[in-house]
Amino acid sequence: MKSSKTLRKPSNWQDFETLCKKLWGEVWNCKEIKKNGRSGQKQNGVDIYGIPDGEKQYSGIQCKRTEKLSENEIETEIENAKKFQPPLKRLYIATTANKDVNIEEFVRHKNIENRDDSFEIEIFSWEDIVDLIDENKKTHAWYVHSQNYYSKKAVKVTFENDLEEICCSPIFEKQITVYKQKTVQPPIPGSYNQLFQLNKTSYNFMTVKTNHSLSFFKLKIVNKGKHPIEDYVLNLEFEGDISKITDTNKEGGINFDVPSYQMSFNKENFTVQFRPNPNRKTLISNDYIILPEIYFLPKIKNYTVSLKWELLSRDFSDDGKLKIDIQPKIKTIGKEEYVKDPSKVGKKAKYMQYITRE
Repeated sequence: MKSSKTLRKPSNWQDFETLCKKLWGEVWNCKEIKKNGRSGQKQNGVDIYGIPDGEKQYSGIQCKRTEKLSENEIETEIENAKKFQPPLKRLYIATTANKDVNIEEFVRHKNIENRDDSFEIEIFSWEDIVDLIDENKKTHAWYVHSQNYYSKKAVKVTFENDLEEICCSPIFEKQITVYKQKTVQPPIPGSYNQLFQLNKTSYNFMTVKTNHSLSFFKLKIVNKGKHPIEDYVLNLEFEGDISKITDTNKEGGINFDVPSYQMSFNKENFTVQFRPNPNRKTLISNDYIILPEIYFLPKIKNYTVSLKWELLSRDFSDDGKLKIDIQPKIKTIGKEEYVKDPSKVGKKAKYMQYITRE
């Protein structure tokens, strides 16, 4: 039998979910084990469900293909699973993350807390799952065959610098306005100030605005397998507190650039779809492609934005998640304004996007 140390983790979440269905179908001796609904539907914390042999209630499995699980994620999945109907007897959290003594202790406490409600909770990390695969011959034979097949194709999606986590420092403007009592007369018609404003307006169509509050990144797709990846698309989804996505941080002027990629932005759902040029629809082994810049508008705070990716091709798919740490910089700008109302005299500050004009 193949050593458990050589069992690779599934390359995408679909394969991991299929593995869990196959494995617990054998463990529970349950031929009626099923995946819950279809992709995109609300699943109430349950990806797979079935009634183990000799029992009368359903058990559920939540599959998490990730490198690390947090206590908040686990708590969320537990609360979601409690809404599953009919009520579950137990919830298994199956993950590709390696064993973590702190997470296991947290789950044990949650298991005890929910025992009064006849609701059991267990976690199976990758090492636990490998042990179960070794103990169940049908699943072991099926999985080893599947891994040997799928290992011929593999893809890696990172940022341009080959990292899966980057830091962005967008610049925002802190505008401090000092309001003073108006004592001067408005400009005399034909004066220099008025002519200057007219002149500025006349040439406004040539002005190029650059928004420095928009963060940006480039992604890199690498074929890490032995076989080519053909007719592929890359779907991206932002997770986090952002308010805009776009392909540029400039506005105005005349753009002579001809797009060399097909990039579709869904500005309501914060999703992007990338399609390569017709002459680059195939990535051969060890070949790579770097995507054009993608811009997004974060909030003025230190936090993390996640970027989910899913690559789909003719006969292969994979998915993953990247992280962007947001650490804004503040540029303070002061200005004066004159007001007629004495009660409005004073100082006010407000934060806004930092935009320059050329």
